[in-house]
Amino acid sequence: MVKTSLSPSTLEQEMKDGKVFIVNYEMLEGIPANVINGVQQYLAAPLCLLHLDKQDRMVPIAIQLKQAPGKDNPIFLPSDAELDWMLAKIWVRSSDAQHFELVSHLLKTHLIAETFCIATIRQLPSVHPVSKVHNGPMEAFPPDSGRAPSPNMREKLDG
Repeated sequence: MVKTSLSPSTLEQEMKDGKVFIVNYEMLEGIPANVINGVQQYLAAPLCLLHLDKQDRMVPIAIQLKQAPGKDNPIFLPSDAELDWMLAKIWVRSSDAQHFELVSHLLKTHLIAETFCIATIRQLPSVHPVSKVHNGPMEAFPPDSGRAPSPNMREKLDG
């Protein structure tokens, strides 16, 4: 199936050489897509097979847009119609952007930092040096967000 993308080598040989990779966006499966201005949005959970070519570029060689194989879930290849292949690659890029925003940005930045901010408010007295250092970042949260510390959050948490 991917023979033309690997020529003259074989998939088995490229795998042995460590030049074939798979990107799996399974974590996006089942996430409901949003409706924006009455227009339904869509989200894919693709599988993408990548190959490290002779120019040291990671290039996609096969894309499946859904996790479960089936008749309604074709595998797209570079040999397919140009627009079909381009749209499959666009779906993978979109899924990669969604993964970045959910994991790298939201989780590893905001949600992790929030746990330390809340723990600081709950556990350290306001005169503690770390509490004073944390005071700046915690003020960045808007007081009315419902999730973030407000000026009187310490009293609410302690009381």
